[in-house]
Amino acid sequence: MNTVTAYIAGQEQHHRIRTFAEELKEFIERHGLTWNDKESR
Repeated sequence: MNTVTAYIAGQEQHHRIRTFAEELKEFIERHGLTWNDKESR
């Protein structure tokens, strides 16, 4: 429980460095996936 609480508490600071969109893009690329949005159609 303490580990999860600490993880959640650190998210605000974490996202000051990288946005969710940046993190999502990195995740998608790391796993060899592609993202299809309205700009890529």
